[in-house]
Amino acid sequence: MITGSLQKKNGSYYAALNLKVDGKRKVKWIATGLPVEGTSIRKAQKALDQIRAVYEKLEEEQLVRSALETQRRLNPDAELMFQDYMAKWLKSSRSTIAATTYTSYNDMVQSRIRTLPLIPAVEELLLNVKEKQEMYKALFKKSYCPDYIDYVCVDQLGKILRPNYLTEHFAWLLEKYGLRKIRFHDLRHSCASLLLQNGISMKQIQIWLGHSTFSTTADIYAHLDYTAQEESAATMGSLFKKDRSADKKVVAGQ
Repeated sequence: MITGSLQKKNGSYYAALNLKVDGKRKVKWIATGLPVEGTSIRKAQKALDQIRAVYEKLEEEQLVRSALETQRRLNPDAELMFQDYMAKWLKSSRSTIAATTYTSYNDMVQSRIRTLPLIPAVEELLLNVKEKQEMYKALFKKSYCPDYIDYVCVDQLGKILRPNYLTEHFAWLLEKYGLRKIRFHDLRHSCASLLLQNGISMKQIQIWLGHSTFSTTADIYAHLDYTAQEESAATMGSLFKKDRSADKKVVAGQ
């Protein structure tokens, strides 16, 4: 845990944090941007807590990065971008996966860009992420990495997140909230299942998931399409009723 205190300097509030630098504890002064005059101590304290939380998160991320660096030395593939990792994995796994699955994945990897409508809830989350990124850029200044400004999945220093970080963090989230362990990729199946349960057609799901062919989607999710099965059953039931009605009329005519 990082400790710190509020300090006054040149008419402004500063957060004086006790940080570990090169194995030694040093005091770092960080401007809160709040003037002493006209700012309540409660508001200044809140700013201190926010800055301290950011640096605590940064310290945690540095520990994670250190662990990942060790992993990268042992596993060179950890340095690859996700698209390149998928392309390499597909090439080595082609003989072990279904042809339709390979074709679908390969098309997605090759195209790389797919456009979907922006859901309002997702838009709100993205705007919150952008706001945090702007805060980190202002806070870390020259230490902030400028190479991935247009990316969403970056850490507090602006460095792009690697695929292995994403999957490891997903496992941590499942454990934190007591959820059943699944693969990160299984979220696609959850998405398709929810769409089917809410009446979305298989064709629309194909487009949403990015499958290159309808048959890929149908092969994977047809057994979940209960709505279509119920509609088929209802149609067959109505046909039997019509046949029985016709038989009764014939008997009555005789």
